[in-house]
Amino acid sequence: PEPMIQITFTLKMKSYDVCIIGSGPAGLAALSAIREDYSIDMLTHTQIQRASSLIRKNKKKQKRICVIDPSPQWLDQLEKNFKTLDITFLRSPSVAHCSYFDENALLAYAIHEGRDDELLESGCSNIKSLKGTIKPDVGLWKLPSTKLFLDFSRSMAEFLQHDYIQGRVLGIEKSEKDDDDSDEGPTYHISTDNNYHNTISAKAVILATGSVGQPIIPKALKRISSERNQPEMETPIFHWTDLDHAIDTVDKMENSKRRIMVVGGGLTAVQTAQKIVRTFKQKSEVSVPGLVTLCSRKKLVERHFDIPVKWFDEREANLHQSQFFHETVQERLKALWVTRGGGTVPPIYHHKLQRMEKAGQVKRQIGDVSEVNENEDGSLSVTIHSTSTKDPEWKQEKEIEVDAIVLACGLQPDFLAHPLVQKIQNQWPVESEGGFPLISEDLRWTEDENIYVLGGLASLAVGPDAANLMGISRAAETVATALNSKRWLWEDESNVLSNSYAAFLDESDVSSDEEE
Repeated sequence: PEPMIQITFTLKMKSYDVCIIGSGPAGLAALSAIREDYSIDMLTHTQIQRASSLIRKNKKKQKRICVIDPSPQWLDQLEKNFKTLDITFLRSPSVAHCSYFDENALLAYAIHEGRDDELLESGCSNIKSLKGTIKPDVGLWKLPSTKLFLDFSRSMAEFLQHDYIQGRVLGIEKSEKDDDDSDEGPTYHISTDNNYHNTISAKAVILATGSVGQPIIPKALKRISSERNQPEMETPIFHWTDLDHAIDTVDKMENSKRRIMVVGGGLTAVQTAQKIVRTFKQKSEVSVPGLVTLCSRKKLVERHFDIPVKWFDEREANLHQSQFFHETVQERLKALWVTRGGGTVPPIYHHKLQRMEKAGQVKRQIGDVSEVNENEDGSLSVTIHSTSTKDPEWKQEKEIEVDAIVLACGLQPDFLAHPLVQKIQNQWPVESEGGFPLISEDLRWTEDENIYVLGGLASLAVGPDAANLMGISRAAETVATALNSKRWLWEDESNVLSNSYAAFLDESDVSSDEEE
């Protein structure tokens, strides 16, 4: 049966301690970190005593939390993305999820539900650098199916008390604390387009909006898109999120040869190309088999994860995170690009792509799309310009005829691309670097505001894994601690964000050029 999602439409209480904006993985990780009860077998003796004392003192008082999102249920947009590309398994292993306390939670759920057959062995457990970390034999490095991950996450959300409000946040206003209530601090009034909850108040706000930016479009494609930007002329250039529409458009073209070019060099581009091949194959009644061209600026890089293992290997992750924390903003920005490597593809997808190449279903091209021209029959002539890093004098141009182009080039970071974030910036301006806001160490928008940031927006304060499940969970822990939700977990009253390696680091120890 489908998991039941609590959606509140009528509430007597519209005042909350915390308002989480966003119901994706970052929002769920925040809810878990703030709300989730502790598990005694995972705490130290001191932490157990602290937890018991706190519960007796506060009579187990819980923070009032609401979650606001336009979607009708948790992880709805993520599920749509899975369906668009026919993604059946996550790239992240089962150890990566949104539950705060128990790294085994997803695996335990699969076993309890008799769904351990939905855990895929992808070869992650054989990575040499992972030997001696999380035990590979128990299945924590297996990849969960997307259905398993969604069911687990939504079942987890059911047990974490909160009000889910479906709606879009229109703006946030701040009212200062009253003189008669000096301990309460300021209150934020969140306006929404929900008819039952057009205004909500909260003591703290968490922005968990996911990745924010502008789709990357090659200059040559921008030109043809603008030239054909007329209602009666649909441009045969699509973003991967409109993939189904792109395929249908090509099928309906007169004399279509079903040739589609996918532009991009990461996992999403490969998944897009493979989805097109599968769709063409399913339509076997059509005499034209179709051909997919995958155009990337460089050769595909095969890697299990989108960041190096060192960032989540518990034996050295803290050190790398510490080094990142001590770098300048410019060095951090450079580290983001170097670490993520401009897109990578896991072996299981790369090998499948190679099989499709051998079958003549996919053709790969390496280079930049330098020119696009429209032909009389409505097709496009695409010129691909290739160069060589080994020989600066070498260059090559190749022309390819296609019926449509699908873009999967990623996002250019731009925190102002999100309307709500833009409004927050207008009210509480912060500096930025490379399209990312410069937020505080404890992930506040500014030091003086109880507005926190999770996900890709927090990359310069969290690290290259800020948008990944493991990085999101780590950041959610930081926010929960700043909100005093898990103060009893810490053995002393020192700032949780103080660098655990700070005593051993000086400027000579930190280098932004360190690579594997």
